[in-house]
Amino acid sequence: MEVTEVQVNLCDNSDERLRAYCAVIFDGCFVVHNVRVIEKAGGLLVAMPSRKVTGKCGQCGFKNPIDANYCSNCGNDISKLKKTQSDSKIHFDIAHPINAECRQMIEREVLAAYNAHVGNGG
Repeated sequence: MEVTEVQVNLCDNSDERLRAYCAVIFDGCFVVHNVRVIEKAGGLLVAMPSRKVTGKCGQCGFKNPIDANYCSNCGNDISKLKKTQSDSKIHFDIAHPINAECRQMIEREVLAAYNAHVGNGG
């Protein structure tokens, strides 16, 4: 498996740490969207696509972010949902490499494409 293309979409807000969203295409036939390039103190970080963990409101059943204190739909106090979750993570990866070699390959290709895109003026 190899990365055959990386599509880079720069973020407009330069005040934020998020620099770009990328679509990574593997073998010309499989794409992973929402790979992010984030600026950290030590340089750039490639973050895999993720989503927020949700919990259902006990009153109306609406799915809310696990770190919410009140239901976005009915206003019910859902602060206790956090304590009932087995995992305290707020986000979890949707797609991710399962070994270090694959992660390094993706990071190398994404950062090369990002740097080329930034170097060409976006």
